Amino acid sequence: MTYGNIVWASNYESRIHCFTTLQKRILRIIGGDNPRATTINMFQETKIMRFPNLNMYFTGIFVYKFMNNLLPKSFVNYFVKTADTHKYNTRAAGGLSAQYARTNYRKFAIGCRGPVIWNAIPPALQALQPLRLFISSWKAHINKLYL
Repeated sequence: MTYGNIVWASNYESRIHCFTTLQKRILRIIGGDNPRATTINMFQETKIMRFPNLNMYFTGIFVYKFMNNLLPKSFVNYFVKTADTHKYNTRAAGGLSAQYARTNYRKFAIGCRGPVIWNAIPPALQALQPLRLFISSWKAHINKLYL
């Protein structure tokens, strides 16, 4: 469920619903619970992230690596920083410019979805160093907001 997640899991909810259902079924089997039991507490107890949140999590890590120059050189111009588009200071100067998407399929691409997710991350989290600290804080933030 995690391999290549930022590429294939950025999709309509109806298309990835089967993975959500499968994850819940596996969690019930591991816990030895009734097939119709609620999984809210099981996700919290096992500290497993829900499938719809995994894509947001991995996309945030990818953009963090971009912003801190931790990606290969082929990704140097992948996103456009807001500070590079204006010669004057704006409120969103620390963020990324959202790319235009003519079609809905393009909106799911990492180039369009990445800036949206990055700009929604609190600035205190964006500034965390090193990568490990960001990853643990970002995971806790997602789990807290999207139970």
